[in-house]
Amino acid sequence: MKTNCFYLLLFLFVLSGCSDRDVITPETPPTSGDVYEGPQDQVTFSNETEDFSYGELTFYFKTPDGSIIHRNAKHQRFSGVSHFSMERGLKEGKYLLLYLEYTVKSECPDINGLKRKFGLCCKLNVTKEGIQLESTYAGNAKLFGSGTQDDPYLISSSEDLTKIRYAIQNGVITSSSCFSQVHDINMDDYNNQCGWEGNWYQIGQSSTHPFTGYYFGNGYKILNLTMSDQNKVGASLFGYIDKAAIMDLEIYHANITGLSAVSAIAGAVVTSGSGRDASFIKGCKVTTSVIAGRQKDGLAVGGIVGCVDPDVKLWIDSCSVETTYLSGAIAVGGILGGANLRSATQITNSHNSNGTVDALYTNAGGIVGYADSLYVYLCTNSSSVTGYKVENGKPAGVPSTSLLNLGTGGIVGGSGISTIITCSNEGKVSGYRGVGGILGSTLVSVNPEASYNNTFIGYCSNKGTVKGDSYVGGLCGEAQLAVYKSYNDGAVEAANEYAGGVIGMTPLSTISNSVNFAPVSASGYAGGMSGTMMTGSLALDVNMGPVSVKGSHVGGMIGIGGSCLAVNYCANFANLSGNTRLGGIIGEVGDKRVWTTRDKISAIFASAEFLVSVAGIIPIPGFVGKSGKAIIEAVFTTHDIVMTAVNYFTLEHEFKHLLDPIERKVFSNTLSGLMAMGMETLESDMDQLLVSRLSVSFKDKDLRRDEMINAFMKNRADVVKWYETGSNHEIYRDAMNYKRDERYEHLLKRKQVESIAHSLVDGVCFYAGTVAMVVGMVATPATGGLSLVLSAAGVVISGVGYANSMIALADDFAENAVVVTQCVSFGNMNVTSSEKYNGGLVGELAQNCLVSDCLNGSDGHVGGALVGHPERVAKLKNCLNVGYGWPNMAYTDALGSRYENLYYWNGSSSNYYDETIFYGLKLDQLNNKKSYSGWDFSVRWSLPDTNIGSFPVPYQSEMQYEKPKQ
Repeated sequence: MKTNCFYLLLFLFVLSGCSDRDVITPETPPTSGDVYEGPQDQVTFSNETEDFSYGELTFYFKTPDGSIIHRNAKHQRFSGVSHFSMERGLKEGKYLLLYLEYTVKSECPDINGLKRKFGLCCKLNVTKEGIQLESTYAGNAKLFGSGTQDDPYLISSSEDLTKIRYAIQNGVITSSSCFSQVHDINMDDYNNQCGWEGNWYQIGQSSTHPFTGYYFGNGYKILNLTMSDQNKVGASLFGYIDKAAIMDLEIYHANITGLSAVSAIAGAVVTSGSGRDASFIKGCKVTTSVIAGRQKDGLAVGGIVGCVDPDVKLWIDSCSVETTYLSGAIAVGGILGGANLRSATQITNSHNSNGTVDALYTNAGGIVGYADSLYVYLCTNSSSVTGYKVENGKPAGVPSTSLLNLGTGGIVGGSGISTIITCSNEGKVSGYRGVGGILGSTLVSVNPEASYNNTFIGYCSNKGTVKGDSYVGGLCGEAQLAVYKSYNDGAVEAANEYAGGVIGMTPLSTISNSVNFAPVSASGYAGGMSGTMMTGSLALDVNMGPVSVKGSHVGGMIGIGGSCLAVNYCANFANLSGNTRLGGIIGEVGDKRVWTTRDKISAIFASAEFLVSVAGIIPIPGFVGKSGKAIIEAVFTTHDIVMTAVNYFTLEHEFKHLLDPIERKVFSNTLSGLMAMGMETLESDMDQLLVSRLSVSFKDKDLRRDEMINAFMKNRADVVKWYETGSNHEIYRDAMNYKRDERYEHLLKRKQVESIAHSLVDGVCFYAGTVAMVVGMVATPATGGLSLVLSAAGVVISGVGYANSMIALADDFAENAVVVTQCVSFGNMNVTSSEKYNGGLVGELAQNCLVSDCLNGSDGHVGGALVGHPERVAKLKNCLNVGYGWPNMAYTDALGSRYENLYYWNGSSSNYYDETIFYGLKLDQLNNKKSYSGWDFSVRWSLPDTNIGSFPVPYQSEMQYEKPKQ
């Protein structure tokens, strides 16, 4: 390469074929204050610049210290060589040439005079001999670099990005190709076609020509990306990706509009052939952007990814979306819009903040709009999330019975099988049906009866307000779920029915060691834990949020419960208000009536094979049905169990090929540390709130209620500590099932579980008859195949996600198996009617249900201090009332009801209680163990002290022992 300050002399030497030994020493130009100015001002390129024709331009270089400098230059090209002469040269050193900038000359007034960049990103070495090119040029890709991990293709301009697209179309790119962005890219200058207004053509134009390989953003930005085509599928920087890894890239100030699979990073994640390909997106960020699907029918809109195709595995890690507005019709999420049937998605350590997520119809989520098999860990949302509103109406052509109005969640709008751990929401959440602070809805279908997918929520919290029409919960709107060590601190409000501090409505759930701190309100059916729970268990749960309804059914734990429940060691410390059927623990429990269409639920759960999800990826909580007895296992109670599951999915199996052994170890250690920190933070926050929020006011001052409550909470903490040690949670679970199942022994007949025939449609299990009700299909953005199936109910169908044989717990049992044990209530009752169906513990107790070893400290004036109205053959045993003002302990007109060892403080009421059934105690008797005939003070009860005004409180949980007695 020749160097000289004089153009004419240079050209003469070139034309005459002078040798490399003919070096002309350039003159040193006058100083300009540029520390990188030097004598070398000539550089040549050949094939690399064959498409560049402008004579005047500006070079932009990145210097050794990372600063950006520019040099104006002249250009001439002859004999296949471009000769560039800079007005000011460079001194010796290593430089990175980013691009050439030129001024467009065009007859089109819209672009004439605009600045454009010509991609020419390469490494240069400036020596005394001149300027040498150090990068390899890949002519087939028209990029510098060989595309390997050690020598990736270099990307620094919008034109370089365009070259990736052409290389894909020309078949140059493979799954091992590597690209490295080395500078921020401003897309304002993209595309000089007249009238196109800078609209971006995505990299990876279709599912047959997706981006594959590795793109390393290295923390750099792409600014002012614009796409404005409301018919575009895959509207994003990368339209379609397959077997791809995109890392450490930021999109800033983007404005993107499309039809479906719309996002800033990747529109649609697809797979080729029959394989279940995996893609990985890590460390990406979207800020100050607008991402929108077409207003009335835009599908799958997300900040990082729009849509995940069937049979695809996707892992999104350490990504964030900030100050970004996302909107669409269906499946809109802060990180991911929608993931299809048979897909499996994991999202870890990702965050959405200070923006909005808005779905016109269904499935809006702060992190995920909708996904089939979904695993979400360490994610947070503080953006507002809005789902369906009545004024939105419904799209044309959809049946009037369609439910395109559900699934709004602070973290996930809707899901199939899902696991959500160490996630938190602080954003406002509002929708219509199935609205939750963490998860909205897992509803699969409503015809002929409602059925749900299963989810696990652990170590999660919600602090955002949650509002909807019905099925509204602080953590979850409606689902079959297991919840462990999670809390809600956001007000929950249902304009219609079914609201709960944890879940609005659930046919089958287990909720353990969880707390509601916030108010819950509805027109009817509201509870501190759940508005309605048909089957399942509550253990070690606490409610501190006032619960109110305009109509009926209010409970400190459950508004209305079904026929198969176990409730142990739960506490309510909040006031309750409503018209009728109020209970400190449960408003009404047990099946004693015909369920209305609105109430009717089919609790679906599978054989033991369900312990591994349909995706075959990760163990999740098991909901096992056996002879009609629901056995519910809440796993993931310890950090080690959680990390085993996470590592299996991310590091040891699905994504192993994307990370070398050292990277896998780093990832594992990082995730493990973050998970441990997240779990510890949640525990600490919940424990502090339990202490600071525990405040109950009482009319009388004779009893040492505050001290006894504190003693109970200390006992509870000891039980929790035991529960979390080793495999004790399994002992506890088995004991609860044993206790409840004992209630069946005396039943004369019981409807057995019925096998439900099912059909297999595109790999998805449906109820018999449901297939005939499928009314429409939406083409998969990537493949044109089955994507989102709308049932007659208008629900976005997920794979039911169960094992091959599905069974249903009959919802019309003639008898009940309900046990409520070792629970306490100290919240006061405000009843607006004179009905007797209100109680300090249970408002209405159906036949064959058991309440034992419970303590009521709630004040009330209508109903019974223990149970308002027990049905025939109901059983109350070993309970104490120290609440004030109750007219009765329990109404005793129910034939065959059994009462054993029931006591009350006789200073609590001036009313006469039947002393042949209920036994009054004076102050100096309350604090004496001998006053309580038949009570177990070795396990179930403790007397914290013998001071006047003290009274017994639950001690150890009876479920700490394998076979607790009735």
